[in-house]
Amino acid sequence: AEFLRYADTDARADLAACFAEADRDKIFGVPTFIVDGEPFWGEDRIEWVIRKLDAMGLRR
Repeated sequence: AEFLRYADTDARADLAACFAEADRDKIFGVPTFIVDGEPFWGEDRIEWVIRKLDAMGLRR
């Protein structure tokens, strides 16, 4: 019952505050990779990281 009350009242504001804090801290998602200053975040971007490393000649 307490969780439902929270979900109906304070949860949205708390979540918005968490998103704002993450944005200020430059936290985007998990996992986060920074390659040559470019951020890649989320498991679905791992292939992009590999392609970027390949283009830089850094893949082993």
